[in-house]
Amino acid sequence: MKKLTKTLLALLACCLMAAAWGANTLAAETNLPDGFLIDDENGISVTGAGEYFLYSDNLMPGDVITRTLTLRNLDQGGPYRLHMLGDSPRSAGTVDWLDNLHLVITLEGQTLYSGRLRGDGKGACGMPGNGIDLIEQGLDLGIYEKGAQKSLKFVVTANSSLSAEDLAESSSANINWVFYAVKDAPLDAPKTGDAARDGMYILLLILLILCAVFYDRYRKLRGNKT
Repeated sequence: MKKLTKTLLALLACCLMAAAWGANTLAAETNLPDGFLIDDENGISVTGAGEYFLYSDNLMPGDVITRTLTLRNLDQGGPYRLHMLGDSPRSAGTVDWLDNLHLVITLEGQTLYSGRLRGDGKGACGMPGNGIDLIEQGLDLGIYEKGAQKSLKFVVTANSSLSAEDLAESSSANINWVFYAVKDAPLDAPKTGDAARDGMYILLLILLILCAVFYDRYRKLRGNKT
């Protein structure tokens, strides 16, 4: 998967969703398709502009944060293929939480990403990474026909080996999660009329070649008789 141009992403603070119309292009619009709904178990819905915030403070060693997003396509214009990217990881303070928080993302129970919050797929907090780079590669979240619904789960685990001294000063980390939907249109199947027309062209070409061969042989035979 090619890395998308950052100028088209128009990122918001923590998690931005954008809609793309066409085969492989990300549009500059920041609205999801009409009827494409995303919300979590707390009833917090993604806005039409695509804003969703995962927030937690006063993290302690070993803390686990879990959020489950329900992805639903009720749009008449589908199907859509949904993708997710990570962008702009940044941290501040004495503890680099990008390296001390382990993130696991599962879709319908299947692990798509495992690695540190930095998004590069490397293990952290004694937990393994699966090598998938959220920033360079992103995640394919599948095709959503009209009425389709899937569950996307985020589990963030804080490093249990951090000490009280490590947490004495305030530290923070942020990474943007960018979701975008591309209309998934099937390839146009050849029409019966097109196939028949192409067949006629091929037959005509064969006849022309045969005529040229016979005419050449006829000329040679006439030349030999004279």
